[in-house]
Amino acid sequence: MIFTKDAEKRFEEFNDSEIIARNDALGIKYDDQAICDDATLLLRYNCPEETCDRACLGWPDLHRHVKHEHGRVMWLVLNDYTPIV
Repeated sequence: MIFTKDAEKRFEEFNDSEIIARNDALGIKYDDQAICDDATLLLRYNCPEETCDRACLGWPDLHRHVKHEHGRVMWLVLNDYTPIV
């Protein structure tokens, strides 16, 4: 899987030279450092609320935390990789 901002480029069209980072444990490659940084934070199950430092045990725990502690629903806008809470 490649996380990229290029919505038109097909997987087969990426070259290894374009990949700037990778997570081999999850099978994810990145062609943009900002996307890599954001995804890494999200994959750690950290609460996206700026004033909260809670690190959850997984997605269900994170979603439950955001809903109960902050009264919000968490989802991800895939076209710009911005977490929405």
